[in-house]
Amino acid sequence: MGDNVNSTSFASILAGVRKLRQDAEGGEPPAPETSSVSSSSVSRDSTKEAPQPISSDPANVRLQPQRIISNRMGPASNMAVRHGENARTREFSTIQVSKHQRGNPMLDHLRDVGWTYNESVKKVDYLVNSKLVVIYLSLKYHKLHPEYIYNKIKGLGSTGNTQALKVLLVVVDIENTNDIVRELNKVCLFNDLSLLLAWSNEEASRFLTFLKMHEFNIHTSTIRGNTSKDQFESLSSIRTINKTNSKDLLRKYGSLQNLMVHATDEEELGAISGMGQVKVKKLLRVLDEPFIYNLDYDKLSHG
Repeated sequence: MGDNVNSTSFASILAGVRKLRQDAEGGEPPAPETSSVSSSSVSRDSTKEAPQPISSDPANVRLQPQRIISNRMGPASNMAVRHGENARTREFSTIQVSKHQRGNPMLDHLRDVGWTYNESVKKVDYLVNSKLVVIYLSLKYHKLHPEYIYNKIKGLGSTGNTQALKVLLVVVDIENTNDIVRELNKVCLFNDLSLLLAWSNEEASRFLTFLKMHEFNIHTSTIRGNTSKDQFESLSSIRTINKTNSKDLLRKYGSLQNLMVHATDEEELGAISGMGQVKVKKLLRVLDEPFIYNLDYDKLSHG
């Protein structure tokens, strides 16, 4: 009996509180629940009413893993940012070519690496990656339009990328180039460019191919090259001289330089195994040819 009175009294108090709230807010009261609620349910409801701000435990449980994931993602994203700062070089699968290079005969020889036109490449001619750019120049064109390269380099200086390797790739397609090349070398020196000279568009394409293929793998040994291999291949490139002959010649004379200086006697060369009379005469003929074809050695010696 006491329990019923207490529960009823408590329910009456709750009903009074609801009515006061309803009068203060001016809204219609919700349907009364006191008549259908048992004493036990009222007691449970009453115990839940007080800790209402904390009673949303299931929501907290669901949100907690999200906060943990968010905390885990934070450092990961920061690592990505830091990685991006350390590796700022933007890579491209192909060489990005400026649209102004359309019709350049060098592109016909650029077959070993991929390349594509890029409308956004404007200040340079060839974009290997964000830290390796190339400007192309033909001396024949430079002689007609000397202002072109100076304006090009001036615009290149405003890119703001001071860490980029900037290459001026020059095709020497005219004669009497000493003064022009000397001036271009000075321009490159003062503007932090590296000068590469090629004597044909095919050779220029090989330079560009090498830059792309070794853009992140340039070591001292790569730059120095393999001189012994070069000497061997140089001898083997002579018609009638095979690889075995090249090995025997280098073994006897030690180097290509010694061979060119001391190999003057046909009998001495003929004594080497495999070196017949035809091979000896062919070798001596090649060694006696001028090193630079378009250079007048007689004029040089008398000058």
